Amino acid sequence: MEAGYTTTKPSVLSCHILTFLFTTIIFLSILHNAPPVSAAHAKLVHGDSSHQNLKHATKAGTIPAKNKRPASHTKSSRVKSPTATSTHRLLPPVTYTNFIKTSCSATTYPPLCFQTLSPHASAIKTNPWQLSNDALTISIESALAASATVSKLAQQRGLAHRDAAAIKDCMGNIAGSIGLLRQSRKALRRVGRSDSIVFAMDSIKTWVSAAITDESSCTDEFSGGKVSEGVKREVRSGIARFAKTTSNALALINHLHY
Repeated sequence: MEAGYTTTKPSVLSCHILTFLFTTIIFLSILHNAPPVSAAHAKLVHGDSSHQNLKHATKAGTIPAKNKRPASHTKSSRVKSPTATSTHRLLPPVTYTNFIKTSCSATTYPPLCFQTLSPHASAIKTNPWQLSNDALTISIESALAASATVSKLAQQRGLAHRDAAAIKDCMGNIAGSIGLLRQSRKALRRVGRSDSIVFAMDSIKTWVSAAITDESSCTDEFSGGKVSEGVKREVRSGIARFAKTTSNALALINHLHY
């Protein structure tokens, strides 16, 4: 060894210190030069806290779920379209209603005839026998309604003796008409099984004509000055529809071909 120079070995501790400082400097340099972390990357790493909060709130019932429909749009409260609920009540074909309209044109009261029979077009179709049968049914229903009206008049207190007697006679006439109309309808339904169609049809026409006569007799009871005007109006309004529907039924029966 040359004179004037001395050599010493570095201690182990000094080496460790130098290594630590060197590593720290490199780490800080890398950290300082690294690109910023994006928001999307942060969501992927840490998760979207707002989404997590919403999810937990939905489970707790405080916030409605995204795919859950409000109560006003659920199937149970949705108003169905008329076409969806009334397909079994579709209007009858125009052919059927035209048939009824044409047939009613030969009656005494065409508008009333069409009004009362057109609701049954799907059952009547273009069958004139079914049309006459339904016309008799409507006449019977009108007679029952007229009978109810006259019966209410008979129950009124303070009626004059002549008014009460006229009402009683009218009720008897209406009851007779109802019996004749029911007999006619029954015979019309069986006319195909009759030995003589002509005789059966003549009988039906006679009975319906007699029912109209009984109606006229009921009205005649209230003509003149025997009955008060108030009672007259009540009775006439009650049997007017009865008389008209029966007249229409007879006209349709008269036009049957056999």
